[in-house]
Parts: sequence; structure tokens; C-alpha cells
Amino acid sequence: MKKLFCAVTLLSLSILTGCAHHQATSMLAPQGESFPHSYQLSLQASEHWRNVAAELSRKVKMTLVDARQDQRRIFVQSPDGESDFNRAFHEFLVDHLLKEGVRVSIDVKSGLILSYDLQLVRYAKGRKASVSRLESEGQYLATVPNAEVIISSQIVENGMYLLQETGIYYINEQDSRLYEALLRPEPLPTRNLAVKGCKPGSKEC
Repeated sequence: MKKLFCAVTLLSLSILTGCAHHQATSMLAPQGESFPHSYQLSLQASEHWRNVAAELSRKVKMTLVDARQDQRRIFVQSPDGESDFNRAFHEFLVDHLLKEGVRVSIDVKSGLILSYDLQLVRYAKGRKASVSRLESEGQYLATVPNAEVIISSQIVENGMYLLQETGIYYINEQDSRLYEALLRPEPLPTRNLAVKGCKPGSKEC
């Protein structure tokens, strides 16, 4: 009888311990998990800007052909502000659109508008991410670039998107100034002041 009592007691303790462990486990927050390993291009030279423009030009051409609007003219509209990237990317786009056989206009009112914009993203310095070398070596933490640019391009007509392309690229933080657009200061307003007793055009004015 004593053995039976001990067995029941141990079983009860085991059940209570298991329930407590299950309850504690269920209260934990979800564990963070990395995205599957992937690759991201890094812009290191203006030649890379040219490559991005060339790829976008090919997609513009395909979009126009698919929409049966390949005879339409395209006006390349740069974002507000001047930067080294904006100036160069505009010229690269015009160059490669022409090479693709796209008609490029200098008049914004004469065709479809291809506009592009750029967002500069900065992360904390020294950030690390999980990197995979070889499948046999597993993953390890390594320092990754802390600056990116997001380049978005679109063609819109009658309130509808004909084209929307977005690319994400690493950049060197030291090169971020190349992508920062500087807005031109607006000219100060001017006005003419009339002097009492002075006739316009007279020497006294």
C-alpha cells in the first residue's frame, strides 16, 4: 500500500511539473528568425548606376510593347533637388532608352512621364547580420553595410500604373553624399515701391 501511495505521489508531481513547464513555455515570446539567405547588389561606381539605368530602360521598352504604346514618347522626370546620382542617372536613362528604340521627348507635355525617386536609408554603425559562407560551415555574424538606397521608378497614365519598379542597393556610407539631393533655394520675392510725387519714367524716380 505504501508503494502504491509513493507511485501515485510521484505521478502527481510529474503531471504538475509538466503542466507548469508547458505553461511557462507557452508564455514565452516568439523567437526571432532570419530571412532565408539572399544577395543584394552594391553600388560602388557610376558604372553601376549605368547598369541600373540600362535594366530599367529594357523594362520600360517591354512595358510599352506589352501595352501597345511603343510609339509613345517618354519624358524622363528627375526628382526634386540636385545630386551627383540624379544628374548622372538621368543622362544614363535617356541614353539607354534611345538605344532601346524608345522615343524620348524634351517636353513634359508631349508623352508619358517616366519618373524616378531615391530614398537614402541609414542604419546603426557596426551592425551585424547572419551570413552563410558554405552550407557545411553554417552561419556566422558579420558586419554588413549600414547604408542603402531604394530607387523607385514609375509610369502613370490616367490614374493607372503602367510601370512600377523598385530596387534596393547597398552603398558605402562615405558615398552617401553622392545621393543626397540639395534643393535649390527659391529666389526672394521682389516688388516695386512707388515714391510719392514721382511720375514713372521721370528723372526724379
